[in-house]
Amino acid sequence: MAAPGASFGLPLADVIDVDAEKARGENPRQTRQRSWVACVGRLNNPKFAASAPEEVVAEARENLALREEEEAKIKEALARLAEIG
Repeated sequence: MAAPGASFGLPLADVIDVDAEKARGENPRQTRQRSWVACVGRLNNPKFAASAPEEVVAEARENLALREEEEAKIKEALARLAEIG
């Protein structure tokens, strides 16, 4: 039964391998970082912005926003894991 506004906690430190989960979050981070750098580089390149079709520039901006959102979620998850152990 749901209780509006209620919250509860589970002791996950004994249920999951915290170190393995941290590594799982960190490993693909370098790949995401390279993708983010590429998006920023493209968008900061005046030739790209001037010569690429608007749809391509808009897609690059959208990709950058998605990369930043992913990174924020991963940082948040890693911070929660650090609190556990």
